[in-house]
Amino acid sequence: MRIEHISLHDFKSYHEQEIDLAGVRLASVVGPNGAGKSTIPEAIVYALTGARGIRNLDSFIRRGAEECRVALTFTMGTERYRITRTRSNRNSGKSTVELAREESGLWVAEGTGARETDQRIAAILAVDEDILLLTSIVSQGDAGSFFALRPAQRLEAFGTILKLDDQYGPLERYWKQQADQTKADLQDIRRDIEHLETDVTALAAREEQLALAQMGLKQAQRDLESEQEVVAQARQQAEEAKVAVPDTDDLRRHRDHLEGQLKDLAARRDALTAERKTLMGRIVIKDSLLERQATRTSMEAELAGLAEAERADAQTRQQRAGLEADLRAAKEAMLDTSQQGKPKAAEHKRLQAQAADLNDRVCAIRGAELPVCDRCGQPIANEALAQTLAQLEDELENVTRRRDTLLCEVEALREKLAEQKREVDRLEEAIAALPPLAHDLARERHLKGLLEELNEIPAKLATIAAAEERTAAIDLEVSAVTRDIDDQARLEAILEAKKTLEGAEDLREAWRRADAALKDRERSLEWHRQSLTDAEKDLARHEEAVALLGPKRDELAEAKVRAKELETDQADAELLRRAFSKWGVPALIVGNVLLALEREVNELLGLYDGGLAIRFESEKETRDGSRDSLEIMVYDGDDWRPYETFSGGEQYRVASAMRLGLATLLAHRAGARVETLVLDEPEGLDLDGRQHLVRILERMSETFGLILLLTHYEDLKDAMPSQVVVSRDPDGASHVEVVA
Repeated sequence: MRIEHISLHDFKSYHEQEIDLAGVRLASVVGPNGAGKSTIPEAIVYALTGARGIRNLDSFIRRGAEECRVALTFTMGTERYRITRTRSNRNSGKSTVELAREESGLWVAEGTGARETDQRIAAILAVDEDILLLTSIVSQGDAGSFFALRPAQRLEAFGTILKLDDQYGPLERYWKQQADQTKADLQDIRRDIEHLETDVTALAAREEQLALAQMGLKQAQRDLESEQEVVAQARQQAEEAKVAVPDTDDLRRHRDHLEGQLKDLAARRDALTAERKTLMGRIVIKDSLLERQATRTSMEAELAGLAEAERADAQTRQQRAGLEADLRAAKEAMLDTSQQGKPKAAEHKRLQAQAADLNDRVCAIRGAELPVCDRCGQPIANEALAQTLAQLEDELENVTRRRDTLLCEVEALREKLAEQKREVDRLEEAIAALPPLAHDLARERHLKGLLEELNEIPAKLATIAAAEERTAAIDLEVSAVTRDIDDQARLEAILEAKKTLEGAEDLREAWRRADAALKDRERSLEWHRQSLTDAEKDLARHEEAVALLGPKRDELAEAKVRAKELETDQADAELLRRAFSKWGVPALIVGNVLLALEREVNELLGLYDGGLAIRFESEKETRDGSRDSLEIMVYDGDDWRPYETFSGGEQYRVASAMRLGLATLLAHRAGARVETLVLDEPEGLDLDGRQHLVRILERMSETFGLILLLTHYEDLKDAMPSQVVVSRDPDGASHVEVVA
């Protein structure tokens, strides 16, 4: 990639600028600090990559403008391209990119959208922004950025620069896919083997169970035959016990009749006893009723006294109601008088304060040597003094007169309020002096209820007399029933019937036991028949399972053979995947490139005085034998030391030689496409170091199509065959002039 032309519009400090580099091969970019030299490499990076590392792209837009544009024309081999990027700060900000290729003098657009265009540019350049900054753009103060990378990042950067991922990445992914697929197939076949081994184990268990089932079937047949014989014997014993049981129905009916008579007599006696107990409960309150009947006279006298107290209470209530009505009216009159007096008292107080204020104002004016108006604060002229005093005194007289009138009215209302208060106190004392109420309504109601109960006592006494007669009759009947219950002949007949029935019941129980034993044996016989059926079914089930699982042994043997084949295929695919990974063939290629780069860098360092040299060392061996880091050691003529231990000038020489050597190596490789090199403000070099830098750049110009050196050193400016002179006008706009 060789840059020919740069067009800038409102880009940072540039307004409109065309920079023609078609005839330039090695040039110094010179100008005062702040003139805009570093903006040129920024514009190159922005045009080629979009400067995605910049957080705020609006910073590229010149102050006061709304949009910036960079157009970069470059050649790539025999093809000529132009990239145009714009950035607008309108609304929320917008970026555009266009790519065109020259065909027969015309520019033909490539890529329809921003993403597709950026992908096309990246494919043409074969480097991204990070690699471009590492190889082609050495920014100000950033010569050692490659050394700032971690050792592992350096190897990855080399792999990306050499496009090893593009060449070997698809192969690695293909064999990884093959290895993963083979691994998945192997896992499937191993799961199948596990299932088949389970089935084969189950087959052996089924075969054992089949043998046991055959033995169980024969045993079930023998047990069934034995049980049939036992059932026949139990059936004969049950029939013999049934024949021995006598008929006891008549005897049981006679016993039940006698016991029924006895139960009826006992029930009758219990009923009579309960009735007598109930009657005695009524009779026992007879004395209490007679005593209560004797209290009627005293109750009637107490009721007469309560009636007299009720009449006296009615008169007292009437007096209290009248006094309370008068008290309410008196209190309302007091409240009305108080409400009338409050605004008059407040007005009197206000007039009192106003009169005092007017009097103070009059006294202040009369006693002052130079009277001043108390309202505006201005001195009062002699001719206005008398008029002012007269006005104030008239106003004071009116206020005093109104205040005295109100005072009289307020005093009258106070006397009226005191008289009303005395009336209220008198009424409250009269109410308090009224006698208390003497009528007890609850007691009156209680006494009336007791008198109503006393009216019912004669009827209750008549009922008690009838109960006493019934109790005597019950006592006679209970004695007769008790004699019938204790009849000895009936009791002996019941005992004899029970004994006879107990003997017959023993024979019946023996028959029941024999019949139960027969049923148990019949159930056992049915169980043995079911056991025989179950044994036959179990045997058939095991035979079916053995027939179904029989082929699993052959399938297991075939699956194990297939698993061995897949293990071999997986190992081969994994070996190829590792061979094409970054630790395989690409690592070997990187190793060869590192040897070439080491030679190139050391040749460039040889152009300096001081005997500096570098050496690449791979470290930290991983489990698979690959090395995943790249250390850089520097030789100072006496010993190998880390880069960080050298002085600033020595660090810059090593770092710049590393960058320039890497760029030269890329230019020599067939796949390299970057033929432009930009160095921004080399720092830390003395005069001798700068002279050696010129020799290095002259040598590299034989390989690179364009080398730009941004510098403020006059000796570097004069040493370059061409100059790109950057200046800034009084308005702050930057300008460029290319001097061949």
